[in-house]
Amino acid sequence: MASSVFLSYARTNLAVAEQLEGQLTALGLNVWRDQEQLRTGTRWPKVLGEAIAARDAFLLLWSADSAKSNFVELEWTTALALKKPILPVLIDQTPLPPSLAAYNATSIIGKASAVANDIRGALGSEAASPTSPPENTNRVITLLAGIRLRCRCAQPVPHHHSRLRL
Repeated sequence: MASSVFLSYARTNLAVAEQLEGQLTALGLNVWRDQEQLRTGTRWPKVLGEAIAARDAFLLLWSADSAKSNFVELEWTTALALKKPILPVLIDQTPLPPSLAAYNATSIIGKASAVANDIRGALGSEAASPTSPPENTNRVITLLAGIRLRCRCAQPVPHHHSRLRL
């Protein structure tokens, strides 16, 4: 069975994510990426947690935009909670957050084609690592299912009730 990774990235880094996904797929790895898997109406915090739990490792594309993304943070903190092997790939010079500083990162800067092979090699050693016990995985997924996200809209959403006029 091929190794599988959950690919986490900031939306502004989509081109890099797609390029790396193509390289990893060509090497025989299964890559889970949100735009390929999430559908309209999906309760995505729970689905993301389930997807992270089902993969051998968590691949984090890290950049200044990733550091600002609440969604990327939700994903990597979920991977930590699930005790998944985390494979950070640096897109720019942005340092990893303190919680991830102990993880050895590889840089994609100037060596994009070599990164996919580095990841495949890391999966060979990391895939056998113990992961979260089922009871912990179930607890994390249950917590994710209860997340209610608030919209950060440019315009405030009115909270008054009005009648719809047709």
